[in-house]
Amino acid sequence: MSRRTSLSFCLVLTLVVAAAQFGCEGSVPGACCLADGSCIIDLEIVCTTTGGTYQGDNTTCDPDPCGGGDGAVPGACCLEDGSCIIDLEEVCTTTGGTYQGDNTTCDPDPCGGG
Repeated sequence: MSRRTSLSFCLVLTLVVAAAQFGCEGSVPGACCLADGSCIIDLEIVCTTTGGTYQGDNTTCDPDPCGGGDGAVPGACCLEDGSCIIDLEEVCTTTGGTYQGDNTTCDPDPCGGG
């Protein structure tokens, strides 16, 4: 990852965590259709920033609103500060988080609060 891409990713991650912690509008995850047709559950800001099409708060990937794809399944991710976000395992571990498993949630909080 280039330094510019890394800094952009860190900025987005920081905004997402802050939005989730303070209950900001858009901090509820929903289905996101990616360019390859796959569906993931993520926050609207993360979905649209990465080129996805957000399907709405609390929407799901079952049934798949995107028409198929690679089958990546998100789950709870415990960040270093103790907060919990929903993301893909690869994104979670790349950012230093601890992935809790596919289809896990942040309610109840598996991370001990943040």
